Amino acid sequence: MSRDPVIDQMRVIGLALVILAHTNPPAWLFQVRNFDVILLVITAGMTFHISGGDSRGYPDYLWTRFLRLLIPVWIFLSALFLAMLPTPFISQFSASDIVESYLMAGGIGYVWIMRVFFLISVLAPFVAFVSKKVKSHYIFFSLIAVVLASITVLSILYADGLSENHSLLNVVLQTVCYVAVFSVGYRVVSVGRLGGLGGKVSIVAMAFLATIAVSLLSVGIEFQDYKFPPTGYFVVYGILGTLVIWQALAGLNRHRQPGRVDNLLSLVGSSTVWIYLWHIPVVLLQRATDLFPNFLVTWLAAMAFAMFAAFTQKAVITWLIERIRPRQDMKRLILGMFTG
Repeated sequence: MSRDPVIDQMRVIGLALVILAHTNPPAWLFQVRNFDVILLVITAGMTFHISGGDSRGYPDYLWTRFLRLLIPVWIFLSALFLAMLPTPFISQFSASDIVESYLMAGGIGYVWIMRVFFLISVLAPFVAFVSKKVKSHYIFFSLIAVVLASITVLSILYADGLSENHSLLNVVLQTVCYVAVFSVGYRVVSVGRLGGLGGKVSIVAMAFLATIAVSLLSVGIEFQDYKFPPTGYFVVYGILGTLVIWQALAGLNRHRQPGRVDNLLSLVGSSTVWIYLWHIPVVLLQRATDLFPNFLVTWLAAMAFAMFAAFTQKAVITWLIERIRPRQDMKRLILGMFTG
């Protein structure tokens, strides 16, 4: 499958904004960029649709997702904690923090999103199945709206059970919500990127986005308050923000010839898991030492180090595979774990 430059650009924007959120940016910027996770989830849905899903059997598909999304996190965490052992930094984390990190349910933080994407991938074939059965775009998106509204209602009714961000109820509602958001990406890419409907979607999305942003900022409502589980303002803002970016990038790319920048974006887009993981040591270092003078320098350092580490890792693994020449199944296993 040839890579779609718009999808790569959306994925890079989402990744950069998620990392930005971890660098303690100003409150206004932290608020504005709150569509980043939704953007990545919708982009994942688009990618799954464009790729045609997975032609292999469901167990083989799940195994591939497990190798690509969970194993890298456990390998990374093991290396990170081992590297910390001889240093004072390890004292920041209790035994329960370390266990929760491996469970992607708290701990050092930052890795919970990998659990989300794995659980989405578990249910992605179900989304594709429902999408094929429900031919009408209006009915399909109405079903998504009902699911998202139901999660909002449940989050109000069971607010006490959601006080802990990683409680079982929170994880269940969070997963259902993000699968619904994934479904938006899966279906919307087939509606049409440009043209009459695309332009109308963009205009309406921008109008609603501006209204929500101004309204919430004026009364001091924080989108983060609606993130665990994702409900209400957080989801609506995220979906509208993503649609605006999607339409804007599609328009910018319509008459543009691919260049070297696209090659770099494609490389970043195909290495998002490890780039994301490699930014964590930088933000942990900043959290412990205040090494960098401000959030912008921290963000640039995190992005630069993460990309350098991920690209170097990818080059080394590729070089080793060329030298060792493992069996095809072993090659696939290694590439799945270390180059995604």
